[in-house]
Amino acid sequence: MKAKPSQTFSLQVRDARDAVVGISTRVPDEAVTSDMLGTLRSGHGIVIRDDGLIVTIGYLVVDAESAWIRTAAGQVVPGYVVCYDHESGLGLVRSCEPLAVAPAAIGASAALPVGAEAWFCSSGDGHVAQATQVVSRHEFVGRWEYLLEEALFTAPPHGNWAGAALLDQAGRLCAVGSLLLQIPNTRGKKDTVNMFVPIEAILPHLDSLIGTGTRATPARPWIGALIQDDDEQLMVAGVHRDSPADAAGLAPGDFIVSIDGHPVTDLTTFYRAMWRLGPAGCEIPLTILTEEETREVRVKSADRNLFHWRGAMKEALQ
Repeated sequence: MKAKPSQTFSLQVRDARDAVVGISTRVPDEAVTSDMLGTLRSGHGIVIRDDGLIVTIGYLVVDAESAWIRTAAGQVVPGYVVCYDHESGLGLVRSCEPLAVAPAAIGASAALPVGAEAWFCSSGDGHVAQATQVVSRHEFVGRWEYLLEEALFTAPPHGNWAGAALLDQAGRLCAVGSLLLQIPNTRGKKDTVNMFVPIEAILPHLDSLIGTGTRATPARPWIGALIQDDDEQLMVAGVHRDSPADAAGLAPGDFIVSIDGHPVTDLTTFYRAMWRLGPAGCEIPLTILTEEETREVRVKSADRNLFHWRGAMKEALQ
């Protein structure tokens, strides 16, 4: 697979490129995600409002106790995490000081069908717009209790993807960089691509996320397990410490056979079945297969937001 987009960009793309900023965060050692994602994280974000609001990929900011923002012109200012929206996988950061940056115009991922030319924009030394192309659009499921109805996949791949901007030809922000991964192609092999989260995944919930740090809708049940979809079997690959799955005794190497009495063999089916059982706090009945036995487990789910380190919010909850 080889994208052949145009190598020249418009003035709008050039201006939007300047709205892409660098983001560095620090996470406390005791945070839920510190073991798996580290305590020092860096990537990119895109300024989307005049008040210094920045959208980025969620794993850069979840559990962060501090954040720093660097513009293309070299301005460095402190910021703070507004929220981590686990349903979209995106996060919001706001600068503590005015940014000498014009916000990016907001577009829509629908403007980038398969085959569309686009621009990949990151911050830092490589602060340029690089030509790319949308090569696929489809559902994405992640083992960290994450399901995106439709993600965008682009090529050629770029190595500095975390929180990068995907712009249309008019310089409008359409999606935010999430992953570097491989997807099957028509030749029976796999291509390396970047995955982007559509900006529409968070836009309808901005007011609530900014005001309260959460969506206005009931929180989904969360158990805190990393589940690997492996050859039509669901294997527990990891468990967050002090999570509902940890309290219920789930351990790496366990296999999930069924949920609420219904057999499951893929992550998409499992997550949708779990979320249909009720809001956060409902019990999740699981049948677990270990090396020694098959057992029934009832996991008391929780609101994922309450397990993440959020500074003042955490203090208020104690």
